[in-house]
Amino acid sequence: MTATLHALGSGRGAGAYYTEDPNREARPRSRDNYYARDDGSGTWWSTASSLVRNGSPVDRETFWDLCAGIDPRTGKDLVRGSGERHRAGWDITFSTPKSFGILWAAGTAERRAALEKIQQDAVDQALQFVVDERLVEVRLGAGGHLREAPSDILVAKFPHFTSREGDPTCHTHCVLLNAARSSADRKKYRTLEPRQVYAWQVVLGASFRTALSQKLVEMGFSVRAAGRDQFEIAGIPDAMIERFSKRSKQIKARVREGASAAEKEVAALATRRDKASVPAGDELERRWQQEFAIFDIDPWGAALEAGRMPQPQRASALDHDLDPPEVPGDACVAVAASKIFRTENVLKRKALLHRALVEASLQGTDIKSVYAGIAEHETSGELVRLDRHEIAQHWTTAAIAADEAKLLRLVKERMAGSWFRPEAIEVALKDASSLSEEQRQAIRDVTSAEPTSVLEAGAGTGKTTLAKVVVEAAKKSGLSIVGLAPSWVAADELARSTGIETFAIARFRHELAVGRRRAPDANTLVIVDESGMVGTRDMAAIFDACTPATTSAIDGSQIRSTPKILLCGDRRQLASVTGGSALRAVSDLIERRSTLTGVRRQTIDWQRAASVAMAQGDSEAGMRAYAEHGRIEMVARCEDAQARTIKAWQDLRQTHGDDVIIVTRRNRDAVSLNLAAREVLREDGLIQGKDVNLTAIDRDSGLMQLPIARGDRIRFGETLHQHGIRNGTRGNVVRYTQGVDGSVHLAIRLDDGRLIEDAWSGFSHKGRHHHAGIPRIVHAVAGSAYSVQGRTAQATVHHIAISTDARETYVALTRHRHDVRIVVESERLDAGCRARQEDPRMPPTKLALQEWLFGEASRYNEKANVVDHVADRVRFIETGLVELTDVRKRIGINIGAMVKVAQRIEVAARSIGSEGSRFIAELSRRAMSRVPDTRMLKSVKMIVQTIESWDTSSTRLRHKPARAEYDR
Repeated sequence: MTATLHALGSGRGAGAYYTEDPNREARPRSRDNYYARDDGSGTWWSTASSLVRNGSPVDRETFWDLCAGIDPRTGKDLVRGSGERHRAGWDITFSTPKSFGILWAAGTAERRAALEKIQQDAVDQALQFVVDERLVEVRLGAGGHLREAPSDILVAKFPHFTSREGDPTCHTHCVLLNAARSSADRKKYRTLEPRQVYAWQVVLGASFRTALSQKLVEMGFSVRAAGRDQFEIAGIPDAMIERFSKRSKQIKARVREGASAAEKEVAALATRRDKASVPAGDELERRWQQEFAIFDIDPWGAALEAGRMPQPQRASALDHDLDPPEVPGDACVAVAASKIFRTENVLKRKALLHRALVEASLQGTDIKSVYAGIAEHETSGELVRLDRHEIAQHWTTAAIAADEAKLLRLVKERMAGSWFRPEAIEVALKDASSLSEEQRQAIRDVTSAEPTSVLEAGAGTGKTTLAKVVVEAAKKSGLSIVGLAPSWVAADELARSTGIETFAIARFRHELAVGRRRAPDANTLVIVDESGMVGTRDMAAIFDACTPATTSAIDGSQIRSTPKILLCGDRRQLASVTGGSALRAVSDLIERRSTLTGVRRQTIDWQRAASVAMAQGDSEAGMRAYAEHGRIEMVARCEDAQARTIKAWQDLRQTHGDDVIIVTRRNRDAVSLNLAAREVLREDGLIQGKDVNLTAIDRDSGLMQLPIARGDRIRFGETLHQHGIRNGTRGNVVRYTQGVDGSVHLAIRLDDGRLIEDAWSGFSHKGRHHHAGIPRIVHAVAGSAYSVQGRTAQATVHHIAISTDARETYVALTRHRHDVRIVVESERLDAGCRARQEDPRMPPTKLALQEWLFGEASRYNEKANVVDHVADRVRFIETGLVELTDVRKRIGINIGAMVKVAQRIEVAARSIGSEGSRFIAELSRRAMSRVPDTRMLKSVKMIVQTIESWDTSSTRLRHKPARAEYDR
């Protein structure tokens, strides 16, 4: 049950599917046409009725004319480019839950009519949501580069009631025609820009479900959650739903688990049969009655009885004591906002509407209540607006804003000092003769008198080596050293590489809160590693602990009493799980920071160049480099893609040894790949003996059967204090024994050399009540990007099964020393390309599939900070109060854009060489002589790619841009 979207073909013929299908389906009143014909079974929906009357029947000739962009009143061109090559429009299909179709099939004529009415009312509300949220705009100007909201849009609605297998499936095809009346000139009609409809597809589906749920509750039904944000009508048995879901079974059998909507749409096209082969009318009605008789239950009676039962309180309203919400209350907006604020400091309108509509659909409230809830929470101050935009709105809370301002205030108020002795720094540098000049300069920078230093180090740039030298200089200066990291894995790695005492930040904060640990004193260096993954509140807690009260000397001057803080991290790798981008906020505030760009991990020149590009924020360029060197394989089916990943892993192991890892995004893919890898390791004799299947908790917190044998490589998913094991620790199973009662006792050799022996249940966290006594352990050959960040391996296989992004690409393609193989499950790329084509039956080219992948690799989901949105940053830091900027009065030069342009030009000049550098310098002088706009960054990127394509003798990145790029 969702909103699906696909593009129609061109011209009058594109409308024939909706008006010329000769097949019929069962309806309560005889056998109406399946699609609109002269009887007007389709109806118009229009916001202003300027061309067709809202609610009137769809006339075939009028519909066909509009599909071709022709004015049906005059026969003349309605929009520019009309005719047989004019894109007809887009089909938005709203589908009800299967239980709704079951009630419709089991109902009398009156009951069916009532359900049809609320279905169409819900469709109308969803279409109005498209207008209210300005999801479609008309295109104006040369090339359609200008946009404005239309004053009238035209939609032809065609209700359908059965599937291709003859099951009752109520859905409505809404043909959004590619012609809408302009707001600027109401005499003109223009073509549409539908990108926002695609981007908001899941939100649009949620709006339809909310409207439908509210109408069902008004009829006396209740709804229950059905997973993945969907609902079913309470009282309808799952077995009955399964019985009437023949098409769903066919599609599920065709696609992999977790397939995208586009993949399911392609599978539906590939598996559907002609409706002529499906019984209709009385014959189909008799089949339905026979199937209902199997269950000996009246669906209407059962559903109405369930609607009269008291509804259980939803879990989201019960967890307040365990996890206090940011926005109090159990209404849909409060619950939705609190869920999002667990991982974000700034709430976007799209995200809030989506989650709130999902909650509303499960609570049986309407769309208006969502809008009203947002307004109420804003009026009360529980949601704090961050802008004056009418549509693209952002919010935070007063508490989050105060925490962020407190962090920045603590950073700003810290005083300079002299923690490191100059002679200690020089001795440490002299002892580290292998350092590059870049690393030496970075060490001098981070050991300066600044109270807070930031070291931004890209993957493989030698951050660990640098940290060792800093620690040595600190020890020679008589400083105490404390290491902190967002996870125990990162903390232990910092401890192993530097020899200092380290803690996970959560443990550090807990021990400070309960009095088990004193705050760091003025003679301390605090190193925060992987600081790019530290959230705002954790970072604020660190600075708060490192900012004791300032004392005064006899002469009245202030005496330094704060420790030195060194933040080490990479903002381009994985972001914090909790809210905000704390490292970016701190980096933007302090005056000085160091950056390591020289990649030392990869051994091949072009791979180092790719890593540099990704470290500078261009993961797309890195992915293109690996494609140009034949490291990317597109494999169609899920099973075949996983088999190819395992084969690539085997090949790399033969060349580079056993230290080869597999990186993927989804935990379920890691499970499948680990099981396949075990078979290979067993054949190689590295896993021996009989498997014993043990109950374990998987990465998604569900229960699973984990096969274990001697030689298995495993990873612990939680901290076990009784064994001194950290979350993320890896080890190998040395042996196991099984008692007569079935109990299993294991001996595990950890990577630090320790041998731990215990019963299987003894490897579980003692304080955990949920799934108590069951270990959180998984196999460790394959893992997610989060599980491998900070690791180095001889080689890597990156398995891409679902949509990726720039951060995951960067992490996955920078773990290796020698080589990488990328295996892409291409069915979802194929489905995505087909959904945007005029004819989805045509297979997309390999180039099209790669471009889709490159587009994914270019997407950065940057966590926003509150300070990014405030008008007066200085005042915000001082008070924590948000003052809005009037966007209508914002004028002047975009200094931030200019800085980013200059940084990119500097990187390009370093990477390309002297001749290309001179050319870029000249271009940059010309570009900077003008006020930059938002397109300048893209222009600079195009310049870099163009010059690299000319430098054919270089071993660095080379990209051959399209003709359109040269023309620009």
